[in-house]
Amino acid sequence: MPVKKPLRSIKHKTRVARRQRRNQRRVQQGKLPLALPLEIASAAERNAAFKQGRMIFYDGNKKIVLPLCLKSSRGDA
Repeated sequence: MPVKKPLRSIKHKTRVARRQRRNQRRVQQGKLPLALPLEIASAAERNAAFKQGRMIFYDGNKKIVLPLCLKSSRGDA
């Protein structure tokens, strides 16, 4: 008897397909495609950035560095 592969839920298939169809419709209407989520940097790179008070993300090949603490323009109350 062959071993059956576990099936992905139908909900997952429809969500992925729905997102792809939505992007196709937007492009056909002359709009920009939907934004893709950012990727968090590797554990080693992320830990090094934490020590400096920063967080690192990637948008494709583009590196985005953000501070962990934002300075308030009104000052600390």
